[in-house]
Amino acid sequence: MNIETPSVRPAMQAGRFYEADANRLRRHLERLLEGAPAGVPDAPPLALLAPHAGYVYSGRIAACAYRQVQGAAVDGVAVLAPSHYVEFEGAALPSHAAFATPLGQVRVDLEAVEALLKEPGFQLNDEAHAYEHAVEVQIPFLQVTLRPGFALLPITLGRCGEPELTALTESLARLIAARRAKGQRWLVVASSDTYHGYDREQCDQNDARLSGLIEAMKTGELCRQAQHRQVMACGWMPLVVAMGLAQREGAGRARLLMQGNSQSEQSASGDYVVGYLAASFSS
Repeated sequence: MNIETPSVRPAMQAGRFYEADANRLRRHLERLLEGAPAGVPDAPPLALLAPHAGYVYSGRIAACAYRQVQGAAVDGVAVLAPSHYVEFEGAALPSHAAFATPLGQVRVDLEAVEALLKEPGFQLNDEAHAYEHAVEVQIPFLQVTLRPGFALLPITLGRCGEPELTALTESLARLIAARRAKGQRWLVVASSDTYHGYDREQCDQNDARLSGLIEAMKTGELCRQAQHRQVMACGWMPLVVAMGLAQREGAGRARLLMQGNSQSEQSASGDYVVGYLAASFSS
């Protein structure tokens, strides 16, 4: 399927999930990053796990992930996110030439999009990206931490079973391996919150189980437990794919960087609680 008239995907969630004013947004991100632990020297991550709630809720946790790549020079970033607004099968790619935020535009790697559209499970679906915050909220963090010039590969995941996720992972692994063979540096970001519900103790228990699976790099077990609702993460499919990609690139370990939830981070009113984790995967 050819992309004939690429457009710019606007910042749909500016003013809702994060500041709409560029200067205020940049200052907010810089403050969050200043408070996050520095990355580990000589261990640049191959992949990150970062939450995707409003910055006042999950920004401090997300900053712990992005602090690991602050100042890094990469050529491409694949952001893998769940779909919150549109139902579909497989993986949705955009036709847009760029994604905009108040901090400017980030070019979409349309060559990578075209290549993936030839693979099973991938489709061109701008509707799946139109309002999706799980991709958008990651972009300002990328803009202030990475050196300018990187391209974006936004992928929103719909309904997938373990075989479909394995096939998607293999297709992406081939793409990234081909790019690395050309000397390119790539980063993968899994966008996910964790527990959603009304029990703070259950949130802590869920996130402890999820953390154990992540640290042990048990991708298959994470997939099976998520499918059977034994562990909760709205972006478990992006996380499974990102972990699989990191493993294929030589990641032998995961680092849990920070854990929190909406009540601990912002003293959210009411009983509803959402969990957040930050992690990095490196060789």
